[in-house]
Amino acid sequence: MQNNIGEAEVEISVQAYSKMILHAAKYPSRAISGLLLAEQNPGRGSGRRGSEAGGGSGDGGGGGLAGSRRVLLTDCVPLFHLALPLAPMLEVAFAQLDMWAKEKDLVIAGYYQANESCTDVSPNQVAYKISDLISENYSDAVLIMIENRRMSRDCATSALHVYNNSGGQWQTKQPGLVCLEPDCLAVASGLLIQRAHVQLMDFDNHLDNPTLDWANPVLNRLILDSC
Repeated sequence: MQNNIGEAEVEISVQAYSKMILHAAKYPSRAISGLLLAEQNPGRGSGRRGSEAGGGSGDGGGGGLAGSRRVLLTDCVPLFHLALPLAPMLEVAFAQLDMWAKEKDLVIAGYYQANESCTDVSPNQVAYKISDLISENYSDAVLIMIENRRMSRDCATSALHVYNNSGGQWQTKQPGLVCLEPDCLAVASGLLIQRAHVQLMDFDNHLDNPTLDWANPVLNRLILDSC
């Protein structure tokens, strides 16, 4: 367990942000969900500066993180789009992902979700329950809700609402403690214009066809090449 004194700063990588947005874009009329991955040992502040993406505002703008304890969300794994997860499906997904993450020196550090209604950005009981489970093993876990209404192709502002667990309650994270890596919005915009969301595969896709890879190596390469 990590140090619980004060809030950790959260930085969201281009890869993690882009794949969350592409997952929601692929299934715009369905609830979607996935898990967030972080470096096991991110060290202290990265010194890089990017757009703020924190709290409930979701607005972009100048910012950056310069504190001590930091969570770098390097990637996400899209899980479900057919329905929000039932316990047996979630256990299978967690078991596979946890083993895969450990091999890459990563840890499950959070959960993301977009609701079926584009006007509903509030976490529901499923989001809270899964996030609670993650926070039992990772004290700086985050819960991210995607606001579909902000997902225009130009990606002018962040579409994320970021929460952290404070005293057992999930609360909006202070905007100054969350930022996007440089070029997050520009890369996500370019990928949406390219219709790259059709290449994204989630765990539901994998269950239907085991040859489809929820790790999305091809899409990851496309994102890297777009940076």
